[in-house]
Amino acid sequence: MISYVIRRVFLLLPTAIFVTLAVFLLLHLTPGGPAEAIAGPNPTPQLIASINRQLGLNRPLLTQYISFITGALHGQLGTSIITQTPVRTEIAQAMPITIEIAALGLLVATILGLIMGIISAKYEKKLVGHLLTTLSGTAIAIPDFLLAILAVLIFALRLHLLPATGFVRISTSLTGNLRSVLMPITVLGLAVSAVISRQVRGSMLEQLRLPYVSAARALGTPERTIILRLALPNLFVSLLTILGLLLSGLLGGTILIETVFGLPGLGTLIINAVINKDFPVVEGTTLIYVGIVMIVNLAVDLGYGLLDPRIRRAV
Repeated sequence: MISYVIRRVFLLLPTAIFVTLAVFLLLHLTPGGPAEAIAGPNPTPQLIASINRQLGLNRPLLTQYISFITGALHGQLGTSIITQTPVRTEIAQAMPITIEIAALGLLVATILGLIMGIISAKYEKKLVGHLLTTLSGTAIAIPDFLLAILAVLIFALRLHLLPATGFVRISTSLTGNLRSVLMPITVLGLAVSAVISRQVRGSMLEQLRLPYVSAARALGTPERTIILRLALPNLFVSLLTILGLLLSGLLGGTILIETVFGLPGLGTLIINAVINKDFPVVEGTTLIYVGIVMIVNLAVDLGYGLLDPRIRRAV
C-alpha cells in the first residue's frame, strides 16, 4: 500500500509544476502589471521601471519562477503588493471559508443526490421517478450564478429569511455561521446533486437488474434491504469517481458563489488579486487550489485501492 501511495504522489507532481508554470507565465505575459496598478494614472516609463526593480519583476521569468517555487517549498509565498501583508496570512484567513463552503456543499449534494437517485431508480416507471429525473436535468441546465441570484431575491430580499451577503465565522456565532452559509452551500450543492443523482440512478438500475438481486427477491428479501445493503455498496467505486471529479469542479464554483454572496474566501481573494495585478497573491492562491485538487485526487486514488485491491495491484 505504501508503494502505491508513493507512485500516486509522484504522478501528481508533473501536474502541479505544469499548472503553476502556466499560471505564472500567463500572469507575467498579460498587458499591464503590478507596477502600473501601484503607479496610478499616467505613470512615466522611468517610474514603472523603478517599481519593477523594487519588486524584482525585471528579472528573467525563469528566475522569478524558481524563486517562487523555492519560497513555496519553504512555506514562503511572498508579500501582497497591494496590502503589504504576507500572502500566507491572507490565504490562512480566507481558506477556512472556502473549505467550509465546498465541504458543506458537497455534503448537501451527496445527500440529495443519493436520495433522489435511489428513489428515481426504485420508482423508475412511476410518476415520482419521471419527476425526479426531470428535476435533476433542470438543475444541471440552470447556471449556478442564476440560482444564486434567484436565491438572494427570494430568501433575502423578498422573504427576509437569510442574509444576502456576508460571512459569520463559527467562532463568533454558530447560528450566524449557518445562516450565512445556508444559501451558498444549497446553491452550490443543487447542480452537483443532480449529477450525482443521475450517476446513482444509472448504476442502481444496473445493479437491480443483475441475477443476485433476482435471487434475493426470490428468497423474500425486503426491497429496502436489497437496495441499501446489497446494491448500494456496489456503487461506492463509481460514486467515489464522480465525487472526486465534482469536488474539483466545486472548488472552482466557489469562486463564483463567493463573489455573488460576498464571502471573503479564496475565490474573492483571487478575483481581487487578478483585478489589482497582485501577482504574489494570485500565484500563492493558485498553488493552494492546485494543492487541494491534488490532495482530493490522491484521496480518490487511495479510495480506489481500499475499495478494490485489484486496482491497487494493477497500478
